[in-house]
Amino acid sequence: TLRPGADAALLAVGGMTPVALEAAGLLAEAGIDARVIDVFKVKPLDEEKIAELASGGMPLVTLEDNVRSGGFGEKLASVLETRGFTNRLHIISWPDKFLTHGSVADLIQVDGLDAGGVAATVRAFIP
Repeated sequence: TLRPGADAALLAVGGMTPVALEAAGLLAEAGIDARVIDVFKVKPLDEEKIAELASGGMPLVTLEDNVRSGGFGEKLASVLETRGFTNRLHIISWPDKFLTHGSVADLIQVDGLDAGGVAATVRAFIP
């Protein structure tokens, strides 16, 4: 856990960790207390840690610089379902489609993978 929080947990993989920290700062300005967790190891996934986190019922948001299909978010969704957790889950990742041409910085912004885009998505996701 890189940042404590009570309103939602941002579970970030790889290069999305600094984005999650920046987004949490933006969310704090909007009154949302977001926890940031660095998921430094996806395989094998620490299912006991996931169960411990999910047991509080907190909404979960995954951030990965990967496509959604077959990624960390889908694995997390599977663990939650298998263990009977009903936490709200939102997966932030690259769309599973052909990407338009442009610089990586431009594509990150277009697809909402920058801190501002992540914060906006989380604000809309949190009830």
